[in-house]
Amino acid sequence: MSFTGTLSGYVFRDPETRTAKSGKDYAIVTVKDRNGERNDFWRCMIFGDAIAAAMELRDGEFCEVTGEPKFELYTDKEGKPRIGLSLLSREIARAEPQQKRQAREDAPRPPAGQPADWRARQGRQRTLEEMAANGGDRHMPARGHAGLDDDIPF
Repeated sequence: MSFTGTLSGYVFRDPETRTAKSGKDYAIVTVKDRNGERNDFWRCMIFGDAIAAAMELRDGEFCEVTGEPKFELYTDKEGKPRIGLSLLSREIARAEPQQKRQAREDAPRPPAGQPADWRARQGRQRTLEEMAANGGDRHMPARGHAGLDDDIPF
């Protein structure tokens, strides 16, 4: 029986390629997964066509890896028992963190028939309205403003 899962996290260091004893290449990608208040580091071994996609990833990029998890019990340098986390995979891809994806999905959409930069244009219109209300622009008072002398001595 095997179990397949998807891991989402940040690439911890640039991926590297290795060659197995059988002569086949594979990629190693270390993925940092935030688990509550601690970080878990997964050693992802990528096989097949996904090696090229894995090698395009860089340290700090967010990715998703789907594969079969493996858990190994070992003893660290201090003599404490630890669990090694690894994932055997043929699928890896750049992804977008859930918070960013949610913010993008929740962002207001332009009204039908409006250009893509409609928010910026609305901002400029508000600025122009403010300028008209103030009698000048944001940085300079309107001409003839009381207390200012238009004559510049050269």
